[in-house]
Amino acid sequence: MACTSLAGVGKDCSGEGSHRSLAAGPLQADVPTVHRLSQTLGRTNLHRGSLTEITLLISTEEDAMATVREGNKSVMIVVDVQVGVMKEAWEAQRVINNVSRAVERARSEAVPVIWVQHSNQELPAGSVQWQWVPELVPAEGEALIQKKYNSSFEQTSLESELASLGATHIVLAGAATNWCIRATAYGALDRGYDLTLVGDAHTTESMQLDSGLKIDAETVIQELNVALKWLEYPGLKNGIASADDIEFAVPRGIK
Repeated sequence: MACTSLAGVGKDCSGEGSHRSLAAGPLQADVPTVHRLSQTLGRTNLHRGSLTEITLLISTEEDAMATVREGNKSVMIVVDVQVGVMKEAWEAQRVINNVSRAVERARSEAVPVIWVQHSNQELPAGSVQWQWVPELVPAEGEALIQKKYNSSFEQTSLESELASLGATHIVLAGAATNWCIRATAYGALDRGYDLTLVGDAHTTESMQLDSGLKIDAETVIQELNVALKWLEYPGLKNGIASADDIEFAVPRGIK
C-alpha cells in the first residue's frame, strides 16, 4: 500500500483488509478539502491546522478514491426489520415477504446473512417494538449486530464481521429507506464494497414536513433505487435487483 505524506503530520501507511489504495503527486489543499479527502481515504487521524500548515501530497481527488476489495464474496445484510420500524411503513407486509424471500435464497446458496438491529428511545432494547417482525427469525449461527446510528457501520462490529467472512459484495435489504438503508448503502460503497440493493425489499414511512409538503414513501423508495442503479464509484459495482432475481455470485447482483 502506498504511503500518503501529510505535511506536519508524517506518513500514513494505514490500511485494512485486502484493499488497494491509489495515491501520487502533490496537491495543495485547504482544510475542507483535507477533511473531505481524509473521509474518502478512510483516515481519522488527520490533525487540524491553519491553511498554511496543512499540505496534502496526493495527485487529485479522483485519484484519492482508493478502496477496491479483492475477490468475490457475497454477504446479505438485513437492517432494522423490527416491529416498531415496520408498523407504519409503506406496504410493510409485501416488503417483509420480499426480505424473507431474499434471506431464504441467500441461505440456499450458502451466502452468510447478517442481521442489524437498531435501538433508541423509540426502540428500547428488549421492548416489543425493538423485536424482529415475526416473519423473520435469524438462524442459529447468523451474526447479530446492534446499532445506535443510521449507518450500520458506525460504532458497531459490522466491519470486523465482514472482514472475518472475507466479504466483498453486500446485498442489502430492510428499513428505513431514507435513513438506515441509505446510510448503510453509502457506508458500504465508501468502504469499497460492491453493493446490491434489493429494490423491492426496503421501505419507509411517508413524511409530512412543517411546510405542509408531503413526501410519499413510494417516491423515497423509487429515488433510492434510481440513485443506486446509476451511481458510479471508481472500481466498484453497484445495482438494484428484486428478491427473486438477485444473482448473489455477481458483484452487481444482476447479470
